[in-house]
Amino acid sequence: MVFQTNRLWAKFIVNDDEESFYRMKSDETVTCNYFQRPLSYEESRKKLQQLIDFNKNEVAYTYAVFEKSSNKFIGTICLWNLEPDKNTGEIGYELLPEYQRQGYMSEILPVFVRYMLDTYGYICFTACPDEENVPSNRLLIRSGFIFNGKIESSGHCLNNYVMSFADNFTTNCHEIAEEKSSKTFQRQL
Repeated sequence: MVFQTNRLWAKFIVNDDEESFYRMKSDETVTCNYFQRPLSYEESRKKLQQLIDFNKNEVAYTYAVFEKSSNKFIGTICLWNLEPDKNTGEIGYELLPEYQRQGYMSEILPVFVRYMLDTYGYICFTACPDEENVPSNRLLIRSGFIFNGKIESSGHCLNNYVMSFADNFTTNCHEIAEEKSSKTFQRQL
């Protein structure tokens, strides 16, 4: 266990999570939230290995999230699109459908942000959900993220949110978010 809440615990994603990870990545109700088609078993296995390698090489940090009461895999939370020189990264998360709308992400997101701040020194967090993904947009606002405009990505309109623990919030995190907004934003899912 790396970090935990009252109902959840999380650890780096590993090969033992393969079956549950595939179930999540092959479910269209999950993958449609980030404009990805469902993955085949082989594609899911390759994606899992890529995420494990990213964790080892500190290119991104992906954690498997488990329900404490059942010890079942319920989803993932990650920090990716890292800019270590600016201590910033983009947060991503997904849950299996049967665990959505139960407050799990509201519970673990602030703990994850604090963990990334305390453990790796990241002070600025961005998140870019689809503007039509109302639950995700509400989650970010309730968690203290600030709406910072829209980003066009591969023909999709994404909302851009930021959260910063920097002393100079306006000159640090907003500049980073503006820089991302002005670039051609390409997702590497």
